[in-house]
Amino acid sequence: MLSFESVEEVCESKSITLVVHPAIRRAVKGYEESFYIGLRCFLKGETDGL
Repeated sequence: MLSFESVEEVCESKSITLVVHPAIRRAVKGYEESFYIGLRCFLKGETDGL
């Protein structure tokens, strides 16, 4: 399962700062995978993330 921590690790490895408001983090708790699927694809260079 994709989590905030795994997304943050990828961002850190690419010297990208990920900023997510704490309220948003709480709101998507448990849905991180679907919330970040586009971001993960973009960061891995698989697609434009749309």
